[in-house]
Amino acid sequence: MIAKKNYVVLFFLFLILTTYAPKNTFFSTFFKIKEIVLSNNSEENLENIFKDLEIILGKNITFLSEKDFEFIINKHPIIKEIKIKKIYPSKVELDINQKKVIGIIIDKKEKKIITDKNEILKLRRYYDFGKLPFIYGGSDEFIKLYNLLNEINFPIEKIKVFYYFEIGRWDLELINNKLIKLPPKNVRFSLQNFIENYESNNFEKFDFFDYRIKNELIIR
Repeated sequence: MIAKKNYVVLFFLFLILTTYAPKNTFFSTFFKIKEIVLSNNSEENLENIFKDLEIILGKNITFLSEKDFEFIINKHPIIKEIKIKKIYPSKVELDINQKKVIGIIIDKKEKKIITDKNEILKLRRYYDFGKLPFIYGGSDEFIKLYNLLNEINFPIEKIKVFYYFEIGRWDLELINNKLIKLPPKNVRFSLQNFIENYESNNFEKFDFFDYRIKNELIIR
């Protein structure tokens, strides 16, 4: 009886050992990533990022997850998120969304970028941000001015440089080299006045608009 029980135990051990295979064996042999493509929704400025993505080539597509891209996001802080679409057997489509960069901060000859969420990020690599404005000083105060400009529908794309002064005021240099000197207070009123009059023929011939003195505008 004991011998029969031993036989049964040995039989089941034999079945387990001869039929068991690690669950990853099949998948590790097949479904290796051979191609990476970017979705049509992905934004520009991804050349440097795409090179780093090649590290996932050869990995198993089945077990690929967003965690595999955490090092990419840490290396490229302008990335907001990476969405994955698996196309079996060996293709991965990535939708890469970037943070909205609103300006380039010049701080002691070091370039940083600032996002619309008031994140200040160091530039570790070259990125083409097009015609974003430069910001000299006042990085902690900039988002307040930026939000105000949006609220009053000021054409921010026409601003080339923001200059901040320690007394708490800004100068705005436009792409046509016109200069707006804002006061420390009543900034909204000054900007709205400029917008209302800028397109008029009377303003077009001037390059200097000084609102620093209360209730006065000096132009030349």
